[in-house]
Amino acid sequence: MIKETFTRLSAAKKENIIQKSHRVFAELGFDSVTVRDIVQATEIPRGSFYQYFDSTLDVFNACLEDISQKKLEFMQPFMMDAGQKPFIVVYKTLIEKGIEFAMLHPLESKSALVLYNTANIELLNIKYDFEARGVALIKDMIEKDQKSGFMSSFVDASVLARMLYHFNAFDLIEKFKLGHTSDELMAYAENFLNIIENGIN
Repeated sequence: MIKETFTRLSAAKKENIIQKSHRVFAELGFDSVTVRDIVQATEIPRGSFYQYFDSTLDVFNACLEDISQKKLEFMQPFMMDAGQKPFIVVYKTLIEKGIEFAMLHPLESKSALVLYNTANIELLNIKYDFEARGVALIKDMIEKDQKSGFMSSFVDASVLARMLYHFNAFDLIEKFKLGHTSDELMAYAENFLNIIENGIN
């Protein structure tokens, strides 16, 4: 559990702990990280660690909360276009801005990738929760598009939402992890979106 003593820390101190923890998870992955690694990287006493967290899982959850909040704030203005512009246009912008966010926050993004590269059952449950929320968000945008008349009502919103989520959360992220540039990632995304928009005939 992330303890109240951590939430009461100054913004600067919390940010310092979280940023240095992002680096540890990005470099070592979740399964290899120990309390000692976090204590050494953040330069907090071991006793203080246990005043803030119960385990490294709590630290990782704090890192996930950090990146989720930052990304939501970054993406929110572009999500407001759902139902106002065709979904394919909105989704392309969200991919472009998502890539921009990842490049602006490489440590946070690489730390979050740990969620998709572990067999740890506790992290898998977190991953499934993230997936459910991500799919629901995309589905909501698709349904707004359908109500606005931009997309056919015959399109299964659930199936399309899952397909788009998995492209973004797994395929595109894998290329980011391999070091592809923003332009390479966007070109790959545009090829995928061209198939979605125009079909295979």
